[in-house]
Amino acid sequence: RLELFQQWGWNELIKVAPYAKRQLTSEGGILFQQDEEVKGLYIVREGTVSMQHSVNLTESELRFPGRDDLQLEEDLEFRTVSTTRTTTLGMNGEGATFGEERSGNKTSKHRFSLVAVSLVDTIFFPWESLFPDEKKSAMMFKTLHMLKENDANRSQWMSLRVRHYTVTRMFV
Repeated sequence: RLELFQQWGWNELIKVAPYAKRQLTSEGGILFQQDEEVKGLYIVREGTVSMQHSVNLTESELRFPGRDDLQLEEDLEFRTVSTTRTTTLGMNGEGATFGEERSGNKTSKHRFSLVAVSLVDTIFFPWESLFPDEKKSAMMFKTLHMLKENDANRSQWMSLRVRHYTVTRMFV
């Protein structure tokens, strides 16, 4: 059994088993996109996934059309260009869980995209199947606590790695 479900009894596991969906994702395939609503919990059984964070940036360019033509300041060209920068936050393999952002909220969005680096075998559990009602047992509370802790740790880890860039280029 996965660490996440070690506290669960066989009765609870039997109840959620019909909702589990096995997904095979080929290399380069996307399991979920950044800013997409979290629909469930993904558990990697085999393969490697890459966590990728994208940010929209504005690049400023200052161009000198040609040194001989440069007579006045008006001859300078200035423009801004929008671009997207994608950063790989890390790689994960067997046993990694994703989708825990929703553990503290009714709705939540993924903070990064998850891309298959190799053939990836995952198990997907819709959130409603894992925690269907308000009357959760002690083991469900423990599982939710583990997911919230994982979410907090990953959030801290991400904030150290994600940078927002402003790029300035000068062409002469």
